[in-house]
Amino acid sequence: MSELYRKAPPDIISGFSSQPLARSIAAYTGSRIVDVRYKQHLNDEVEPAIQGNVRGRDMVLVASASGDPNRQIIETRFLLDTAKRAGARRKTLVIPHMWYGRSDSDWGERKTAGLTRI
Repeated sequence: MSELYRKAPPDIISGFSSQPLARSIAAYTGSRIVDVRYKQHLNDEVEPAIQGNVRGRDMVLVASASGDPNRQIIETRFLLDTAKRAGARRKTLVIPHMWYGRSDSDWGERKTAGLTRI
């Protein structure tokens, strides 16, 4: 098979707290990590900018749900939007740990257990 038809591994971008995991995934898959620069506005809003050419490439966004979930979700949505505006062909979101908690105490059979109160 010609080199022309070999599929290139996807490029990887990561959020603030997911950089070590993104480096491990890139090393394992032979992907490149695309540098992302963040501009922080006075109202604490973050504006990401992709520092490489990703037009027509597949992208994997490695994000985290640890810390403040509202801040992480906004960062993830901004990164996905930035990849879209930069012309990435396909975007795949990887969130390695997304916690879930219930506020009720209904722990019956076939039900998801809530977080334990201490």
